[in-house]
Order: sequence, then C-alpha cells, then structure tokens
Amino acid sequence: MMLTNKFVAIILNLLLISNSTLCQTKEEVIERYLNAIGGLKKWKSIETRMDESISTQTPSKNNRIFGIQRDDTTSVIISKYKRPDKVYIQFLKGADSSSSIMCYNGEVLWTQGKNGELNVQSKKDSEYFRQVSMIGLADVLLEKDTEIEYSGVEKLKEKEFYVLRIRRAGWLLSQKSYFDMETGLLFCSVSIGSDTKRYTLFKNYREVNGVLFYHLEEVYDSDWNLESKTVFKGIKINIPIADSEFNIPVAK
Repeated sequence: MMLTNKFVAIILNLLLISNSTLCQTKEEVIERYLNAIGGLKKWKSIETRMDESISTQTPSKNNRIFGIQRDDTTSVIISKYKRPDKVYIQFLKGADSSSSIMCYNGEVLWTQGKNGELNVQSKKDSEYFRQVSMIGLADVLLEKDTEIEYSGVEKLKEKEFYVLRIRRAGWLLSQKSYFDMETGLLFCSVSIGSDTKRYTLFKNYREVNGVLFYHLEEVYDSDWNLESKTVFKGIKINIPIADSEFNIPVAK
C-alpha cells in the first residue's frame, strides 16, 4: 500500500510540473517563439534579408479558373528586405523565362510586368503593402499595434499546439497561428474570415547566422490538398543591399 501511495504521489507531482510549464498567456507563447528562433536580441540585429526560393503550384480543386484546371507552374523567387520598410520580390517563370517584379520602396508600391510595363500605386493605395516588408513573423508579433489573442491549446492533424489569433493594423484578415508546444516554433497559419480556407505549414527550420528560418512552406486547401510548395534554396541576412535597388525604374 505504501509503494502504491508513493507511486500515485510521484504521478501527481509530474502532472503538476507538466501543467506548470504550459503557456498560460500570449506573452509566454511569444517569448517561447522568440527564444526558439534565436532570441530577441538576435532578431532585432537583422537589418537586411535576401533569399532565393523555388515555388511550385500544384493542381487542386481550388486552383481552377473558369472551371479549367491550371497546369503545374514553377517559379524562382528572389526576395530582398531592408529595414525599416523596403521589400523587392522578383518572380522568374521557368517555362518562358519571363520576369515580373513587385517592390515597396518605403513610400509607394511599384510593379513591373513580364513585358516591361510599369505600374506605380499612389501612397494611399500602397499603404497596405507596407506589411509585406516585414522580415518575418517576429516583426508582426513585436509591433505595438498588432492585436493578439491567446486561444489556448488546440489540436491540428492529431497534435496539440498553442494558438494565437493575430490581426495586424491595416490587415483585411486575421490569422490563426499554431505554435509547436515542444519547440516553440510556428507550425501553421490559417487566415480567418477568408471565403477560401487555406493552411500554410512552415517546416525544415535551419539556422542562419544564429537565427532559425523555415526553409519549406506548404499551402493546402480546406481539404488538405497541396496547392503550392516553396523551397528556400538560400537565406542570407545582414548583407549589403543599397537603397537604390528599390528605386522605381527609369523609363527608357
């Protein structure tokens, strides 16, 4: 009987210790995430980021235009980010070697199509695109105007995650983000309020100069059919990127 009582006491103590380590607030979930990716100091030391990725669109029932199934398409994407608010994204299509560019230079959004056509948005219309200049989710979580709500622990694909509902100032939609309870890393993001539900999974985290970045992004439709896969071939941080690289091209 004494051994049985001791065994029960040990189990109860383990349960109490386990429950005490569970995150109870949004601040704890955010702190675990920041620590998991390398720490707040490391993250704030990032001034620039450049990466090259390969994105493949895959057939799915939601990937149809006028009822016609789109073919698989593969693009090479080159992205450049510079704090506080500059981003340059170039899309290179493999099939016809065409190129298109989207750039926010800190003031306006400009785009250039595959035929060289240039389109410059007004400052008012460009404001929404300021959000894409973020280097990563940590920037969104640390921004003072971001609305964050802790939803507790939820199951996704038979596994439990910490869940935050995140709405950044100016966003049209909120997002539901799932954080791994063991590693603290972001695993999945789901848009809230969108007509079409999609799951974005973040995988294959690797260290880049002391900071963890995911190197695989997968997007699934509401039935968990794969829609796209993006593989990051290389991510570099704190490399020189001149402001002039974000300038609007001069018409020839």
